[in-house]
Amino acid sequence: MKQTDVDSIRIGSFTLNPSEFYLQQGNAIDIYVTFQPECEGNLEEKLILACDNQTSEYYKVTGTGAMLDLDIVSVDDKEVDFKANPFETMYFENTNPTSKSRRTIKIKNSAPIGVPFHWSVYRQKNSNKISLADEETHYSIQPAQGKIQGGETLEFEVFFSPQHAEPYFEFADLIVEDIPINAVRSPPEGLKNFAAANQ
Repeated sequence: MKQTDVDSIRIGSFTLNPSEFYLQQGNAIDIYVTFQPECEGNLEEKLILACDNQTSEYYKVTGTGAMLDLDIVSVDDKEVDFKANPFETMYFENTNPTSKSRRTIKIKNSAPIGVPFHWSVYRQKNSNKISLADEETHYSIQPAQGKIQGGETLEFEVFFSPQHAEPYFEFADLIVEDIPINAVRSPPEGLKNFAAANQ
């Protein structure tokens, strides 16, 4: 009843392929199970493997649908409630040309799965475009890329290195990789626009 095509069967958020197979004694086959959750939470489906000799075996497939959930929890080791008091700007003390100053941000991944990321630092802000590559800037962030595991809090160091005695206003985006837009909780307008233009 739930057959979607000749070769696969879809049950809830799970797709199995192949849906039918024949095995001689001593043979084996790989069954590929794809999990594509449509909602958040624990998902489970029951399966019956029916054989042509009128026997059957019962199985379950389970998975967890997770929304992206990253929060700034502290700046320079001072706790912040970013959801109640979001901010967009980080100011640095006056810094002599060719020297370097440093601030820190801790970000927590409250989702149960790891999130691969990289930082993009650039000079001009465009709300309809997200820059995926670094430009030559006066700010840098370490680690510049990696993965925040589920439940992990990771500290980022933000460095400012001016070339001249003048103000520098530049921008940084934390780019999460391989996460669909519908798995992002309350995405910002710029990200929505970027996703719509880059299917």
